[in-house]
Amino acid sequence: MYIPRPIRQILLDLPLGVCSLSFDNEVIMWNHALEEFTGIKSADVVGSQLTDLSEPWLSLISNFLEKDSSHNYKNYFELDGKKKAVTLHKAIINELDEKNSSKHDRADVYFFEGTIVLLEDITETEILEASLTHSERLASIGRLAAGVAHEIGNPITAIACLAQTIRDEYKDKELNNLAEQ
Repeated sequence: MYIPRPIRQILLDLPLGVCSLSFDNEVIMWNHALEEFTGIKSADVVGSQLTDLSEPWLSLISNFLEKDSSHNYKNYFELDGKKKAVTLHKAIINELDEKNSSKHDRADVYFFEGTIVLLEDITETEILEASLTHSERLASIGRLAAGVAHEIGNPITAIACLAQTIRDEYKDKELNNLAEQ
């Protein structure tokens, strides 16, 4: 698979993990973001087969490649004892690109074929979503408690007003003691 230099540089510098594979599953590109996320250096993996990857990366990428879908959202796995979440995207490239022969003495023909896998680390997003959901639940509980307190407070206020009225209107000492309680 041939990737023009400017496009290759863009793929290497993307903040998403990019893994480019030939159709025989040889790793052709492993970008900087993927190095950082997986801990696997590009020099150690480029040129090797996908099956040479260590776990959980082998299972994660292989299982995704076997699926018909080009997107796989929210995949969870453990890495170094920590729960991680990733979203995977793939593009299968299989097209003929003929360069314009008027610009060149001859027509150059390149055949691009392979698969590009994008791996997006959504662990932080998942943590923030869980925190937001928890905060929303706490806020709901707070609103419920305030509503319950208000509903309990209304009858108590009415009882207190009646007790004060009884105390003010009646001079009976025993009745006044009950009203004060």
